[in-house]
Amino acid sequence: MTFDLDDAPILGMGEGGPLPGRDMDWKSLPVEFDRRGRLHRMNPRWQSDAYGSRNPVPLMIGTAGWAVWIATPWGEIDLRDKTLGRFMPITPADADSMRQGEADQNESRGKGLPPMDSFVPGAIDVFVFDARRPANLIRDLSVLTGAAAMPPRWALGYMQSHRTLEDDAQMVEIARTFRRKRIPVDALIYLGTGFTPRGWNTEQPSFEFNPAVFRRDPRDVIEDLHGLNLNVAVHMVPWDRDRLPALHGSIEPTTGELAGPGHIAPYWREHERLVADGIDAWWPDEGDWFDLWERMKRHEMYFTGPLSTTPDVRPWSLHRNGYLGVARWGGWIWSGDTQSTWKTLETQIAVGLNHSMSLSPFWGSDIGGFYPTDELTGELYARWFQFGAFCPSFRSHGKWWWTRLPWGWGGAEPGPDEHRTGPNLAALNDPTIEPVVKAFAELRYRLLPYNYSLAWEAHATGMPFMRALWLAYPDDPIARGLGNEYLWGPDLLVAPVFEPGATSREVYLPAGTWYDWWTGEPQAGGRSVRRNVDLSILPIYVRAGAIIPLDPIRQYTAEPVAEPTTLTIYPGADGRFVLYDDDGSSMGYQRGDADWILLTWDDAARTLTIEPGTPDGYATRPIDRTFRVQRVGETESKEALYDGGRTTVTF
Repeated sequence: MTFDLDDAPILGMGEGGPLPGRDMDWKSLPVEFDRRGRLHRMNPRWQSDAYGSRNPVPLMIGTAGWAVWIATPWGEIDLRDKTLGRFMPITPADADSMRQGEADQNESRGKGLPPMDSFVPGAIDVFVFDARRPANLIRDLSVLTGAAAMPPRWALGYMQSHRTLEDDAQMVEIARTFRRKRIPVDALIYLGTGFTPRGWNTEQPSFEFNPAVFRRDPRDVIEDLHGLNLNVAVHMVPWDRDRLPALHGSIEPTTGELAGPGHIAPYWREHERLVADGIDAWWPDEGDWFDLWERMKRHEMYFTGPLSTTPDVRPWSLHRNGYLGVARWGGWIWSGDTQSTWKTLETQIAVGLNHSMSLSPFWGSDIGGFYPTDELTGELYARWFQFGAFCPSFRSHGKWWWTRLPWGWGGAEPGPDEHRTGPNLAALNDPTIEPVVKAFAELRYRLLPYNYSLAWEAHATGMPFMRALWLAYPDDPIARGLGNEYLWGPDLLVAPVFEPGATSREVYLPAGTWYDWWTGEPQAGGRSVRRNVDLSILPIYVRAGAIIPLDPIRQYTAEPVAEPTTLTIYPGADGRFVLYDDDGSSMGYQRGDADWILLTWDDAARTLTIEPGTPDGYATRPIDRTFRVQRVGETESKEALYDGGRTTVTF
């Protein structure tokens, strides 16, 4: 199949990027944001270096105003020619020879591809989209593949991953250290044994707690962590083909389904004892040998399974494998085992943007990178942490894991030696890193009402948290080609710093007026500006007309606070924002058990209107809420009492 190409960038196409050759210096290569210019073999794979895992999706988003999704069959996409693109379906092979398992996962015969016996000879199933209004494209994709599930509110908080464990006392002490240092955190994640010498369980795959780690009853340890208002997630590896010959079925089994080996209902039931012991969430790793349908089925299992065990409690799971449509099962993706380099940090921005447009709105990377190199310093960790604060998944993880703790660079000990290369030990004993990291964790929690509203928008419209500038500025030829800065929601522009020792960062501001987040200074858009930075500064700009809700600092997302939400107005244009809220944990959002508050700023009248913004089909609930309203550039703030009616505040 052939299709015309233009000279505008092509985005999307899933997660990850090219596989550099063995003799190629990938650190010197340009970052692939625009997908034009090469043959895409569309091979799902594990990958390290700068891009991480490859989860391809044959969805090409032409920023000139078109998109094409080749739903079936699987094939290669050739974008080397400047004027003509080509799609070449693969030739199906024998179904049995294409099925892979743990032992042969380094081969690429059929893993991640649709099962060979599903191919229909001669059939090509293609969706063509009018993408001149990008929001319409994103909404259409959401309708076609299923609305993204709302995450539990705690999933928007910070998550700390652990590797080699000493014992349960260490686990609890780390949790207490977060609380003592008042560094916000919502979840602790524990790796399994085999991937580290001493993990939470016995040798993976395993559902048994590791007696070498848990000196006390694991239920008591988990209860201690819950008492510190922390959620507990554990790393899981699937059984091999002897136990899971083909992952299939549904929960509960439908008529005619045989709940035999590989059916997800009995497989999920193996997890239920851990739920009873207090485990809150899941990190399903590996499974690279599954075919495409099984990968999707695994996402489904870790969503419908928990709901069958603990009804009305939102599930959460973090996966390395995925495809367009997993968002309906609440599956989050992380970019896999990247290397700790500055080039990786730069590349991950483009990876996250393409993922967010074409796979799922829920994405993140290992803060600090997974494999340490001599480039891993406190500076690199802090810069990556700043970027992570503006990714949906906000999680530190990596080998030599003490250096992924917020306070890990302030001492002399780097933690267990877990890799043939380690971090730059000369960079230890640096007291400047922890305050920077803490400040950005606090900023993430202050933005909770804004971020949680973005989660609802992802559910309702498909629009991701991380937004390529093209999504808002499709007619700007500069904006649509930029993959090293992005919009966080509709109103914040984020430009991560990815150069060591940087003292400034060039930032392109699209048309309009933009305010510097840190100084409140307005800047004219339609041009590039150079923002001076030190380690404490991540360039952030706010669109004129924005209404940014900010909360007091919390130590965890469910912590009650006494002070009201501040509605910060950035004048210079009219604006609107729908503030969304619910209980943060139940499935009630599907029933309309939520509040939508429409905030509208009339710049000429200098008036903010607060009124119900409830979508059609839902009922407005009684509400009693106080807001503080602050206009940037003025010292005066006002109080607004909102009772579910219509109220105005005029400056």
